[in-house]
Amino acid sequence: MHPTDKHDNAIDELGSDADFAKSLLAREDSQFNRRIYIRAIFAYLEGYAFFMRRNAEEILEKRRFLGKDIDPALMFLLREKVPQIVDGGAVKYRKHKVPFADHLAFTMRTIFDALEINRNLFEESEWKPGWIAFKDTLNIRDRVTHPKLQSDIGITDGDLEICESGLFWFRSLIQVLSNKNDWGLGKK
Repeated sequence: MHPTDKHDNAIDELGSDADFAKSLLAREDSQFNRRIYIRAIFAYLEGYAFFMRRNAEEILEKRRFLGKDIDPALMFLLREKVPQIVDGGAVKYRKHKVPFADHLAFTMRTIFDALEINRNLFEESEWKPGWIAFKDTLNIRDRVTHPKLQSDIGITDGDLEICESGLFWFRSLIQVLSNKNDWGLGKK
C-alpha cells in the first residue's frame, strides 16, 4: 500500500510464503506443490484484503476530518464485526460474513473512490479480464480447499495460469494505489 502506512508484518510474511511456495513449485512441479501454492496465494490475498479494509477506514476517517461527506454505510461495511439485535433486544457483535470477492471489490471500489481515482476496476476493458480471472481463481481455491471428489484436488496448467492472472490483477491494483500521490485528501 502507501509507503507511509504502518502495517503488521503478517502481510509481508504471507507474501514471502506465496513466493516460497512458487519457488517450490518451480523446483518440483507436483500436485501437492500446486495446492500449497494456491493456498499460500489466498492466505496472502485474504491478509492483504484485511489490511486494505483497515486502510479504507483510515482514509475515510481522514476525509471526514477534512470536512468531506462520508456515507456511514461505507464505514459499517468495512468492519470485521457488525452489530446484531438478538433475543430480548440486546446488541451482540458477530463476524461480518461477506463473500470474499464481493468484500474485496467493495473495499477496492471504496478506496479508489475515496482517493479520487476514476477507474472502474471491474468493467474497464483494461481491468475486466483480470477481475474475471480473479473470480475464477476463487473457484479454483474453493474446489481445492473443499474437495468433494478426487478430481477436485487436481490443479491443471490452465488453473495455474488463471491464478497467476488473478494475482497479477490484484497486484496491479496495489501498484495503482502505491503510485497515488495526494491520496485524495487535499481535494474537495
